[in-house]
Amino acid sequence: MVGDRLRAVVRREVVRLMELALSTEDEVLREAAVRHAVTLCRRTRTRMPRPYARLICRRCLSLYRFSEGSRFRVRAGRGKRVVVTCGKCGAVNRVPIEP
Repeated sequence: MVGDRLRAVVRREVVRLMELALSTEDEVLREAAVRHAVTLCRRTRTRMPRPYARLICRRCLSLYRFSEGSRFRVRAGRGKRVVVTCGKCGAVNRVPIEP
């Protein structure tokens, strides 16, 4: 099917862009690569691979970085979860921990 081939190509491109964003120190290149990867996923209605999706702030589309002041906390309560606070925009993302 054409859709499956398109999704495979998009997935490879998204992985390549995210690896570029994670490996570079250039802020502008990192932001552009992440933005382009998210745009590709949205246009083709494909899911961002989960390991990469967990690294992106959903509000400002920046990578979570300790150097920018992002915080990662583990919370127990109504189910264990990781609470991630973006250092750029202050958005809070709660990620459940699967047992």
